[in-house]
Formats: sequence, structure tokens, C-alpha cells
Amino acid sequence: KATKEAAKSKEVEAKEVKVEDTEPTQKKAGELVKDEERDKGAVGWPVYRAYMKAWGANHHILLAVLLFLGMQVLTDGTDVWLAVWSVSFEPEGNFPSGLKDRDNGFWLGIYSAFVIGSVFFTFFRGCYFQGRGVVASRTLLHKLVHNVLGGTMAWFDTTPSGRILNRFSRDTDMLDTQLANLTENYLGIAGWLLGGVCVICIFLPWFCIPALPIIMIYKWTENYFTPTARELQRLEAVTR
Repeated sequence: KATKEAAKSKEVEAKEVKVEDTEPTQKKAGELVKDEERDKGAVGWPVYRAYMKAWGANHHILLAVLLFLGMQVLTDGTDVWLAVWSVSFEPEGNFPSGLKDRDNGFWLGIYSAFVIGSVFFTFFRGCYFQGRGVVASRTLLHKLVHNVLGGTMAWFDTTPSGRILNRFSRDTDMLDTQLANLTENYLGIAGWLLGGVCVICIFLPWFCIPALPIIMIYKWTENYFTPTARELQRLEAVTR
């Protein structure tokens, strides 16, 4: 009798353990909401193309490139003209005959033209980028609304409402207020650095020798910092 009771108790314990083992599996198999996935690695070119496409036609991108080139030429021209003006006071300066014995009004007039043109291009570039950024944001928002409203009931059942609200709040705010400014600042700083290096290499050719290791150091720093910052941004986006 004692052995029968012991055998029954063991069977009950085995059934309880079996039920406990199967409960998590049943719960996992029956859950609807899954954790939000996030991309890994560098941002792909299709993402950049999608944002540029949201700007509008190709001539808008061409105009933006021309604005950057024009502003950079005027900015570097201002520095070069100021350097030439300062060297003109040297008695042994190697100048063309048309630039010798010029009064300060001549130098100041051209320098002022460079400065005014640079200010105009900077102002127009800022307004243009902000305007196209609004257009791109509106276009992407319309696509977002169309895709969300066209979703199936199964998608709404498996997607939390907070996740959808994040797309219409935080992500839309990034498009409206930050993405256009970040793009303009990135391209402006890149053009400024490239123009400065080109001017220095023209007037000081020996600078090309240390320029290559300097560029490699900056590239190594970028490769070290960018992945960490990018993954932190993605982690923050999926944990809101």
C-alpha cells in the first residue's frame, strides 16, 4: 500500500512538472505582441534615396548642390582675396600688372562683394533647405498615414498603440525639426572642410603629404564613434 501511494505521488509530481514545463511554451506560442525589431549596421542607401526622393524632382537636388558650391566658392574666395590684399603691400610681391598700384577702394569693393554674396547664398540655402525639408516631411507623413490606415486588423492586433503613436509623434518631430538641419549642417561642414583643404593644397602643395594621415585619423575616429551613436539612437527609439 505504501509503495502504491509513493508511486501515485510520483506520478502527480511528474504531471505537475510537465504542466509547468508546457505553460511557458503555450504562453509564448499564443502571445500576439512581439518585441519591436531594430535594424543593425550602417544605414542603407535606399533610406537616403527615399528621403531625397521625398524632396521632389531631381532639379531640387541639383539646385541644392549648386547652392553649396556657390557658397563655398564665395567663402574660399573671400579668404583668398583677403590674403592677396594683405600681400599686395609687400614691395616685392609678384602681381600681375593690373593689380599693382590699386587703391584700397578696389580691394575693399571686391572683398565686400564676396562677403555679401556669401551671406546671400547662406541665407538662401538655409531657407531652401528648410522649405524642402517641410515638403519631404509632409510627403513621408502622407505615406505613413496611408500605410497605417491601410493596415489589416491582424496588424493592429499585434502592434501596440504606443508603437504607432511613436511613429506619429517622435519620429515625425525628427523629420520636421531636426533632419533638415542635420543634413544642411553635415553637407555644409563637409564642403567647408573640402574647400579649405583644396585651397591649402593649392597654395602649399607640401600639405598634401600630412593631409592623408590626418584624413585617415579622422576616418578612424568616425568609424569608432558612428556605430556606437547609431545603435544608441536605435535602442532609444525602440524602448520609448
